[in-house]
Amino acid sequence: MATLSAIQKQIADLEKQAAAIQKSEIGAATSKIKELMAKYHLTASDLGLPSAAGRKSAKLGATKRKPVARKTAGIPKFRDPKTGQTWTGNGKAPGWIAGAKNRDKFLINAPAAVAQAAVAPAAATKPAPKKRAAKKSVAAVAKVNAAKAAAPATPAVKKTRAKKAASASTAVAKKPARAAKKAAAAPASASTAAPVAATPA
Repeated sequence: MATLSAIQKQIADLEKQAAAIQKSEIGAATSKIKELMAKYHLTASDLGLPSAAGRKSAKLGATKRKPVARKTAGIPKFRDPKTGQTWTGNGKAPGWIAGAKNRDKFLINAPAAVAQAAVAPAAATKPAPKKRAAKKSVAAVAKVNAAKAAAPATPAVKKTRAKKAASASTAVAKKPARAAKKAAAAPASASTAAPVAATPA
């Protein structure tokens, strides 16, 4: 009865013989294929096979490492107005922009309002003067009230409109009287004030 080690040795010898036979058969087959290709002027692409260069690159591709994505230079987003240096906004901020709280003044394609704010210092800007609300003239108010009173309305609305129109007309009448009283009071108070004589030293 054969032992396990004897069988494993036979298997190894048979594998060697099979490899040698396969190598010789492959050599004979390739030489025959080359002869036929030369005879009929065929190429690998005619047979639907990848070319020799393609096979080499396929073999190399299996062993190659994965390609590393190349870093492309980004589009600059910020510019230092003093030195002209630019920064894309990615990665660590350069010193000229690192301490800035508002980076809008360094934007390259900044809107006009932001660009003007960056050029003019903040202290020099004056607040816009407040517009005074235009007061309606008393005559205009009376005219509007009269127009409202003339419009057809319910009896209750007519009464309230009439009251408003009457109060507006009395206010108009009182204004010149008040102005006249003030004008009369001003010279009288000036004449009653006694002049102070300068005492000699």
